[in-house]
Amino acid sequence: MRTFAVGFAEREADELHYARSAARRAGALHRELVISPEEFFRELPRLVWHEDEPIAFAASVPLYFLSRLARDHVKVVLTGEGADELFLGYNRYRVTHWNERLGRAYGAVLPERLRAWVRRAVPRLPRAARRYVARSFLGLSPGRARCFCENFAVYGAAQRERTLSEHTRAGAGDAHGKALGRYHEAGGGALDRMSRADLQTYLVRLLMKQDRMSMAASIESRVPFLDHRLVEHVAALPARLKLRGTTTKAILREALVGLVPPRS
Repeated sequence: MRTFAVGFAEREADELHYARSAARRAGALHRELVISPEEFFRELPRLVWHEDEPIAFAASVPLYFLSRLARDHVKVVLTGEGADELFLGYNRYRVTHWNERLGRAYGAVLPERLRAWVRRAVPRLPRAARRYVARSFLGLSPGRARCFCENFAVYGAAQRERTLSEHTRAGAGDAHGKALGRYHEAGGGALDRMSRADLQTYLVRLLMKQDRMSMAASIESRVPFLDHRLVEHVAALPARLKLRGTTTKAILREALVGLVPPRS
């Protein structure tokens, strides 16, 4: 088995040691590369051309380098897209879930007038505290658009208001309308609905990015987590098996005990 990984010189952004550990446990022939800032920015014009639009995901760039590395050794690679959406792996699921649970208790104790006063006070907190409180039930106004969508947007409503003209904003429509539509169409509890919304919106964009970057390097990538039989099975599992307290992808982690080394 062959494995490939890409990393960065900056320690806080580099995950190569995890890839090496997993490759050793699997007995794989492992190859990796480290991208410099100069290489990253030098490839941007070429990759914008391949994507046929501005780069929306910074991960597109290392994905291209990774695909180019793998191309020299294999014709097809397997990647992990879909696992986070299926098994509730993103941190935003956990944060939204706890914000909603704590927010309901908070709302039962304090009237809206006092909760609104607290929200107005949040921007005056020291920056370190404000960063976290503003994303919690204390700083967020109620509603799915704020708690799940806007809370994790790269460009929030205030930034869009400052950056885009009124005409452009009107033409763009609701920034989160499609995701919220999929959320309300789905069945089950809030976690199931968030998962289903991301599978039908966010994941589609990730797959487009992966397809374009792998094709730019002339290699085929496949996504075993999105085999329809696995998707149907995991989608039917209770959310409590996927998110347990602060542990994301719980049932997947349990299935891989002894196969993947513990985090170190």
